[in-house]
Amino acid sequence: MKPCCQNCHFLAKDYVAANGQMLSFSWDEEERKNFKIKKHYSAKCHKGVWDTGVDPTLKGKLQEVLLEGRKNDCFFIEYQPSMLFSAADERFRILNDHRQLKRSHLFTQIGLVIAAFGLFANIVIEILKSLGIM
Repeated sequence: MKPCCQNCHFLAKDYVAANGQMLSFSWDEEERKNFKIKKHYSAKCHKGVWDTGVDPTLKGKLQEVLLEGRKNDCFFIEYQPSMLFSAADERFRILNDHRQLKRSHLFTQIGLVIAAFGLFANIVIEILKSLGIM
């Protein structure tokens, strides 16, 4: 699945209720497929990467924004029907922590290989010294 806003769980639509309360909802699958929401909603990224309410010129470019590739420069998490934004936030945090742990583990392995190579080279040098070759 392409990491773009159309496929992201944080694709949201805002509705301002009569009492002034702002309500955020996730786009349903039909809205994601057609790139359209009802007129009384405004489209946005729930994590604040972009918002049509802030930039009204974005409404004409909505499909372009939703399909833009966002590999590592936002909070992309694959859309899961019926998942709440708070659960998606937690899932993103866990996935991000796991990604950082894997990277740290890789650097640790590289460091251990370098250290082992250094120890092996030291042993070879000591053997060569003891044999009088060096």
